[in-house]
Amino acid sequence: MGVERMRIIAVLLGLAACQRDDAGGSGCADGDDACGSGSGGSSSTGQTQGTTSATTSPATTDGSDGTVADSSSGGAPDCVDDRECATPPADGCLDAGTARAYPGSGTCSEGVCVYTPVDEVCVAGCDATLAACLHDVWLPIADIDAPAPRYRHSDVWTGAEIIVWGGAGDNTFFDDGASYDPVLDTWTPLTPTGAPSVRADHTAVWSGSEMFIWGGGDGSFSVLGDGARYHGTRHTWTALAPGFPAPAPSRHHSATWYDTGMMVLGGEDESGTLVQARHFDVLRDGWGFVALPGTPSQRAEHSAVCTGDAVVIWGGRNDDFVLDDGSRWNTAANSWTAMSAITPPAARVYHSTVWTGEVMIVWGGENQAGAALMTGGRYNPSTNSWTATATDGAPSPRTHHRAAWTGSEMIVWGGIDSEGRLDTGGRYNPATNSWTATSTVDVPDARAGHTQVWTGSEMIVWGGIGSASFVNDGARYVP
Repeated sequence: MGVERMRIIAVLLGLAACQRDDAGGSGCADGDDACGSGSGGSSSTGQTQGTTSATTSPATTDGSDGTVADSSSGGAPDCVDDRECATPPADGCLDAGTARAYPGSGTCSEGVCVYTPVDEVCVAGCDATLAACLHDVWLPIADIDAPAPRYRHSDVWTGAEIIVWGGAGDNTFFDDGASYDPVLDTWTPLTPTGAPSVRADHTAVWSGSEMFIWGGGDGSFSVLGDGARYHGTRHTWTALAPGFPAPAPSRHHSATWYDTGMMVLGGEDESGTLVQARHFDVLRDGWGFVALPGTPSQRAEHSAVCTGDAVVIWGGRNDDFVLDDGSRWNTAANSWTAMSAITPPAARVYHSTVWTGEVMIVWGGENQAGAALMTGGRYNPSTNSWTATATDGAPSPRTHHRAAWTGSEMIVWGGIDSEGRLDTGGRYNPATNSWTATSTVDVPDARAGHTQVWTGSEMIVWGGIGSASFVNDGARYVP
């Protein structure tokens, strides 16, 4: 019986060794009765950004899919529990555009440590030395077929392209524009047929399929009360009907897209700032009135964002003062609610504003005395309350800058201070109430009044007024 037990133990040890060798693909010697025919080792394929694939260790890989085979020998397992799985494979670049990162710990599965890598698509490329995607970098964009140098133009993001239109530069007002495709890095001029007349200081909003242009000034001291809609796939212009009850001619007004239309508020004409609110309903293809009770006081160059069920108006200036108040327009009820006057940001104009999905963030601008600001606030419409933004690490005081929301951060860049144009900026994280400076390596030339749009993976900067002249170049920023 003692000899028989020893034979059984020997067979079991051989089977364990076979299972371990099969997992690594090395197999057993031909004719080994303890192994039998066996089976091939398994592997799994790495996914795109934000997805994972299972990986075993030690680090003997079969290729770019992340599968790592056990290269140990003998009958002892790699691990008994998860605590022993703390030596993942090294991070690295799968190719020029993809990085693979492993967690610091894995799980123990049948005596083998299994790690789950995460693959990230690298917008700016993968750095083999860092074994990671490049971040906080600036890259140039094409300027072939770009619009002429300008500022005070409009821009919209369609989900695939930036459309730039109108504006002014070098004593010229424009009635042209172009679309920029960041994937192809190409500009395509817009058709001039049916386009609105020359103008600057107008507004543009994107409906999901069309760009709506309204108002502005034509450079001859005339303020305009007309506009047009540009279809993004048919590439055609259609005039918007002017005349009552359309908004009065205005510039420096706000226009905001909500679920079924465009809401236009305020602005100024040749006589001064206006009290007006109108909406264009695409379902009726016509203009209508916005409720008058509770309408914000006369103002121009103010903030306007859509929260989903409301349009929020704040700040700006009237004929005498800069303002620190505002109201919310409920799009379904056609009614106004005053915003909280408790601890709002200081009164300002020429500031930036973004909507995060939860709060409106106001930052920078200039006060009544014309001094540039580096303060701001977060407005929560669900609680009707303000919270100040941090100043530690914030960009220097500025006005006429731009801001873009990435989904987790607000990126502020460019603008003007008392010394001139700026080529610096910062990323604000509302979750931590903290700032991180943007890189100044390969940064585009200093400018203000430029386009600044988030595409979903990078920020595009274009045009504006530079330190010496108007510009029509730009850059991509990957945070």
